Amino acid sequence: MNLRGNKSILKWSGIFFSLLSLFGGLWIYFSPWNDRTSLKAPLAMKPHWELAIDEIVSVWEQGVDTSDPYFLSQCPEFKSVTAHPNKELSSCSYSLFKCFYSNRKNKVRFKNHWYPYRVEISEPTHQRENLKLKLIMGEETLPLTLENNCNKASLPQGYYLGQFYKSSNKIKDRLWHTSKVNYVVDKYLVRNFEVIHWAKRKGLDQILDKLSKSDPFEPVIHLLSEQMENFCKDHNSEVLTAKIHDALTYHHGRQSWEEIKTTPPSLNSAPHPFGPRKDDGPQFKEKFEKEGCQKVYSKECLEKKVEKTFPSSMGWSGVAELLGGPMEYVANPYRPRRNLVVSSYYFDFNSSWHQAGQLGYWNGQDFGKMNFNFFGEQPVIDSSKKVSFHVGFRCMRKTYGGEKP
Repeated sequence: MNLRGNKSILKWSGIFFSLLSLFGGLWIYFSPWNDRTSLKAPLAMKPHWELAIDEIVSVWEQGVDTSDPYFLSQCPEFKSVTAHPNKELSSCSYSLFKCFYSNRKNKVRFKNHWYPYRVEISEPTHQRENLKLKLIMGEETLPLTLENNCNKASLPQGYYLGQFYKSSNKIKDRLWHTSKVNYVVDKYLVRNFEVIHWAKRKGLDQILDKLSKSDPFEPVIHLLSEQMENFCKDHNSEVLTAKIHDALTYHHGRQSWEEIKTTPPSLNSAPHPFGPRKDDGPQFKEKFEKEGCQKVYSKECLEKKVEKTFPSSMGWSGVAELLGGPMEYVANPYRPRRNLVVSSYYFDFNSSWHQAGQLGYWNGQDFGKMNFNFFGEQPVIDSSKKVSFHVGFRCMRKTYGGEKP
C-alpha cells in the first residue's frame, strides 16, 4: 500500500472540499436575497429554487398588483375604489401576500423546463411581524423568513427640534437628542385593511361593522384613541408621539447625516420636510392641483379628487403623509391638550396649520365638533350639516442601544 500517496490524495481532497465550502458560503452570503431571507444552502443553490425565491421576495417587497383581475377574483375584499392603488401600501403585508398565493398555481422556468411550486405560510402573531413560510417543490421543502421592514423608517441618531414640551423660541427648550434610542416609524398612516385583519383576530365586531364598506387602502379614520393605542400595542408598538412627529416634519437643516449626530439644528429650520429652506415648502413652489397635493393634501386637493402618489409625499426621512390628508392623532405626555396634527384636507392649501409643530386637541371619544379644539383657525366645513371629522394615526417602536431597530 502506498501510504504516502494516500495521504497526499487525502490532503488535496481536504483542500478541495474546504475551498468548495468556502466559495459555496460566499455565494450564499453575497446572493441578492441573503439580506432578506433565511435559507438552507443546498436547495437555495439550485437555479430553479433561486428563481422561485426571487419571485416570492419580489411579491413580498414590491407589493401585489391589486388591480390585477385574477387577484381581485380571488381576493375581492381588497378591491379599491381607486383605479390604481399605490403598490407601496401592499408590500410586506401578510394578509395580501397570503391571499395572493392562496389557490395560485405557481411555476418558474429554467432551461426550457417548468418547475411548479407552492407556498405554505405560517400565520404571524400580528400583521407587521417577519413572515415565516415554506417553499415546496415536489417532495422537497425549503423554509424561508421574509423580513417585514418595507414600510418602516428609522429616525437618524442626532439632534432635533420640537414644540412637544412647551411653546418657546429658546433653543434649550426645544432641542433634544436621540441618545442611542432608535425610533422606527410607520412610513404611512395605518390603512383600513390592516385594522380589519387585526379586528378579525381580536373578534372586534363593532370595528368590523364600521369598516365593512371602507376602501382597504385608505387610512383608517374612525377609530377612537384607545382603539388606536390598542392596535399599536398589539403590534409591539405605540402611537407616534408629537415629539417624533415634529422631528420628522421639521427639516433637519444640516449638510449631512453625520452633522445631525453632532450639530444642533437652527431655530429657523424649515417647518416642513421637503427642503432645508422655508421657501422650499409646497405653498411657495407648487400649485395645489399638481405636486403640491402630493406633499400637502389640502381642501382643494380633496375637492378636485387629486390622487395621492408615493413616494412624492415622502419627507427627508422617508416618512409620508406628515402634512395634509386626514388629521393625525399623536401621543403627547408633555402637553396632553396638544395631541392632534391639525394639518388636513379641512384647511386651504395656504393655511398656517400646514407646518410642523402646529397641534390641536382631540378628546379621543368621538368625531363631532364638540370633541375638538383648534385653538385658532377653524376648519372649513358646512355648518348646516352634521360633522364627523377624520382622524388617522400611525405607530412607532423604540429600541435601545445595540438592539436591532
